[in-house]
Amino acid sequence: MEQCYLGESILRIGVTGHRLNRISSVQLELLTPDAQRLFGELASLASLHTRPSRKQSPVHSPTAAPTAHAQPLRLWVCSALAEGADQHLARLALSEGWSLHALLPFDAAACIRDCAASSRPHFAGLLQRARHVTELPGQRQRPADAYRALGHALVDSCDLLLAVWDGGPPLGPGGTAEVVAEALQRQVPVIHLSTVKGMEPALLWRQDARDPVTLDEAQSRPCNAQELGAVVQHIARAAA
Repeated sequence: MEQCYLGESILRIGVTGHRLNRISSVQLELLTPDAQRLFGELASLASLHTRPSRKQSPVHSPTAAPTAHAQPLRLWVCSALAEGADQHLARLALSEGWSLHALLPFDAAACIRDCAASSRPHFAGLLQRARHVTELPGQRQRPADAYRALGHALVDSCDLLLAVWDGGPPLGPGGTAEVVAEALQRQVPVIHLSTVKGMEPALLWRQDARDPVTLDEAQSRPCNAQELGAVVQHIARAAA
């Protein structure tokens, strides 16, 4: 089989999930082992698709053959850093060695003001750890438009979406279900971490799908190493 490589040796995961009004800290902690495993497995699988570069041998000879060196693998997690699942997944990804791209609906100062006083230090701390920050030109007077644009931008920015989601229908613009629906419409693979107790992580993706899929049409499959490998291979082929 022809080897495919990730474009520029980059893998980008977008994360989305419920805020603390729909998910508890206890639920987030219960999801932590699965999330950590997924970040680790995806990093390992991505390393198999790191494009080699050709460099001249250090031997000082004009006839020395170039040697192959793998390009450094860059792993990015893209998060809006909203209180709840977004911040939790960003922290887990950072702990697993991923770089953080903070994608904000408004300028950072406005986002900090929107946070509850108790959570502002957590938001500010993650923002300081972000290697890249994108502030979208959302208007506070039109929050629905701003959050919907944020969801579109998140899907634009990722190869794969990791969603902490209760499986319910969309309840508001730019919410978790709407972002998942947007990803499915664009045929972006989605890993579903359910907030329902006892539910295993599931993959919402069909490699052979030719048409966009709606939330109602989405079929889940086990999120095991074989399926994740197929997803990363698919991403690499798309980048080739």
